Amino acid sequence: MVIRKTYSSDLAKEMLYNAWLSPLMTIDPVTKIECDPVVGGELKLYSKSEYGDGVMSGKFALVEPGEKLMYSWHWEGSEETTQVNVQFLKIEEGTEVQIVHSGFISNESKEMHDSGWDHYFRSLEDKIRQTGFQ
Repeated sequence: MVIRKTYSSDLAKEMLYNAWLSPLMTIDPVTKIECDPVVGGELKLYSKSEYGDGVMSGKFALVEPGEKLMYSWHWEGSEETTQVNVQFLKIEEGTEVQIVHSGFISNESKEMHDSGWDHYFRSLEDKIRQTGFQ
């Protein structure tokens, strides 16, 4: 099962790309980010929510600075490991971000991640604007 998302933003491509990888850009329920954006590098998200504490771990399979990311996505305690592909495209109005998140083994997980991406992207834009992230 696959999620395909496309978001448009008036923010610059480089700004969105850098924010995507920044440990400073925690979006609720994430409380901490560890990120080594090189091929084979790790990505860890620590979260705290009404559903409990969680850790998502992944490894970067592709890093094209300012352009594209590909990494695995695995929540601790889950049998499911998925793949996230993110592409940052310059458009006239700013940036288009395309996300393909694949490998889901349950509809429930797919639906949770689908709505999670919507929350994450809009919250990331808001946080960039609020903090003046460069």
